[in-house]
Amino acid sequence: MKHSIITIALCFISTLSLGMEICDNGVDDDNDGLIDLNDPDCVCQDELGDIQYIPNGDFESTLDCCFFNNFQDGECLLNWTPVNGSPEHIDPECYSDLTSEEESIGIKIDNKFIGLIYQDFNSFEFKETFGVCTNEPIIKDKFYKLEFDLVFTEHPEFDFGESNPYLIFYGLKDCNELQFTERTNDDLCELGFDLHPLDSIAFDQIPYSEWKSFSTNFSPTIDINALIIGYECGEDGLHGIKRFLFIDNIKLSELLTQAGFDSNINIFSRGALCNDDFSLHTSPVTGYNYQWYQNGIAIENASQHFLDIKKDTTSSGVYNLRVTNSFGCFLSDDIPISVIDESIDTVLCMGQSLKTSDSAYDEPGIYYDEISSEYKCANYTYNLAYDEIITGQTIVEIFEKGSSYSFANNSYSEQGTYEVLLKTDEGCDSLITLILSEIDYNITIPNIFTPQQSDNNHLTVYADNTSTEIVLRYIIYDRWGNQIFLKENFNPNIEDIGWNGMTNDRPAASGIYTCFAEVMFVTGEIKSIASPVLLLPGY
Repeated sequence: MKHSIITIALCFISTLSLGMEICDNGVDDDNDGLIDLNDPDCVCQDELGDIQYIPNGDFESTLDCCFFNNFQDGECLLNWTPVNGSPEHIDPECYSDLTSEEESIGIKIDNKFIGLIYQDFNSFEFKETFGVCTNEPIIKDKFYKLEFDLVFTEHPEFDFGESNPYLIFYGLKDCNELQFTERTNDDLCELGFDLHPLDSIAFDQIPYSEWKSFSTNFSPTIDINALIIGYECGEDGLHGIKRFLFIDNIKLSELLTQAGFDSNINIFSRGALCNDDFSLHTSPVTGYNYQWYQNGIAIENASQHFLDIKKDTTSSGVYNLRVTNSFGCFLSDDIPISVIDESIDTVLCMGQSLKTSDSAYDEPGIYYDEISSEYKCANYTYNLAYDEIITGQTIVEIFEKGSSYSFANNSYSEQGTYEVLLKTDEGCDSLITLILSEIDYNITIPNIFTPQQSDNNHLTVYADNTSTEIVLRYIIYDRWGNQIFLKENFNPNIEDIGWNGMTNDRPAASGIYTCFAEVMFVTGEIKSIASPVLLLPGY
């Protein structure tokens, strides 16, 4: 019995080991459809301490609505202090017309958050900042994780300019130093605070209209007891932009597991993708094991502290470096690499030009454009042609009398010559001459005929001369169905060609006769008519 229990235990352990994902072999080991870093089993998780250093980091705890000066006086938003300018506390419970407020700031308001205006021109600088005392000191040389959500409003009156400033998180050694100042036009660094930058986010990383979560790790060089959220110093008048930024859900925790990696792992590049001598590097450390990944899947034989990447479209993707040692693992941020080699056929309208990264082409031809940056190499071949205004193209159409003709969303009820301006598939103008002719399909045969007693002594077929090609057949039958007259292939409207009222060289008896005519028109269409006619004695 004891032997059986041991055997079962060994089998169970073996089964478990076969079901675990191996994170660096490019194989779905646990058969869950996910390979390597794409499998949650391979994610290097941060282990955080229990202390939450930022009080009221979601800005939900308030005593009152933050209107007028009560934010500055600390009478509404708990724990937080405006430092410079007049930050907005956005609170959905404080607006009588929430829809109108959402429209005014351009952001959906479904919880409480902070809004900061950044305005930087030669003539005027206005950069709102605010801060908070931490619950516990942030200790020098320890590692911490800072998390927060950011978004820009996409509102023309707030957001303009093309420059790229930074949002900065500063540390203060003394919490008592944190205070509100009314010197709203001064640069933050001119207000006398002992600032120690902890981390920064470039404006071009922050999206418009949709919130995005950010996180970063840092290690302070001094003990910190307060945090100020503001902007870079000494940049007055250089950026020439205006932004309305919103921030929410600020969290600061001690980082327990990856701290030993962060100070040693810094990924940098050498060479250039377009020169085909590009590589990613980190500094080698004894006891560290390295593995590079493309799109979450381990790259074979890429287990050194550097990775060569060739100028090839198959090299495009997201790269990561995973570092392990005896204590755990570290996973780098995503590194997007783009290699593009594309031929583009482009058609332009007259007066337009093709603008590329650093050129503009306004003549037909073949052009080459190369875009090279740290992690991108794009080679474009442009085959440029013109789609000019087409003049002289003529369209001839016929429409039936009494109807209309539709062309290019227009309706024409009269014949004539028209000039029509169209758009090509590329949106260029095309000038068309449209010639419309009216066709009359009406065929007439008189229904009373008196030979020798009227101006018309012959019973013939009448139709519009310009519309008719030829009368193919003209037949007259008596009331018994006998054919008494036949004429083929003649022009209409000619009296002498018609029936003279005779049959077998004698005047036909008065009575009802049937006339049948078959006519070909200039369109090629053939139409026919069968009409009764009353023959009255006239001879």
